Amino acid sequence: MNKSEYSNLDIAKHYAATRPAPPTSLISAVIDFLRQKQDAGNSKPLKLCVDVGCGSGQNTTLYANHFQQVIGLDTSPDQLAAARTKNTYPNVVYQEASADDMPFEDASVDLITCCEAIHWFNIEAFFSEARRVLRPGGVLAVCGYWIPSILYEGKDLGYIIDEEQVMIRASEGKFLVEREGIINNIKKVILSLVLYWRARNKYGQQKTDQDVESAISRIKEAMGSKNDQQPVKIQFSYFLRMWHKPSN
Repeated sequence: MNKSEYSNLDIAKHYAATRPAPPTSLISAVIDFLRQKQDAGNSKPLKLCVDVGCGSGQNTTLYANHFQQVIGLDTSPDQLAAARTKNTYPNVVYQEASADDMPFEDASVDLITCCEAIHWFNIEAFFSEARRVLRPGGVLAVCGYWIPSILYEGKDLGYIIDEEQVMIRASEGKFLVEREGIINNIKKVILSLVLYWRARNKYGQQKTDQDVESAISRIKEAMGSKNDQQPVKIQFSYFLRMWHKPSN
């Protein structure tokens, strides 16, 4: 993971304000899978969940009611500060640590989660570390989302943002988060993307901001509106992949 990419207070603020939390259906799917693999009934307490690459904690706190303790790990002090500011759960704490060097004993963790962060990791080292710290029957759950859809009058205008990329969108429609917003919210989402900050560092703020404004203008044009307050729906489509550590 590149520690400097998200170690930026401005990025952390935009991230905390604009990024969604996974839907309840996704969290339920993870917990159901974990209980199945651990052969644990609904009454048996789950002890430890670790959210790796937790950022500002959107995913972390959703597991608070299912575990005795939830620990969010990230390498960015600014992201961790944002997470701590929002946290209201006494059994949720945050620590600075990397995905390939977790501060836990062997076979001590029930669930490792990773939401919209695995692309930052050394995958081989992360999987090796996950095998080490997971207890038998433990689960690794990785989720994320595509660049959001921008829905207006039955049309998806998200192609204007990601038309240069090859995207495979989830077709099941099972794990969706939909927010009511306005056109100006789209810009805030863009400013939370590390791709924006990489472009800004490479091409300068003026050119990068001009490109963002151009995309927003094209969205307005497609909508037939010049109003920054024009209502839109912003939809995030999540994927989920899970693995478990054999019990024997």
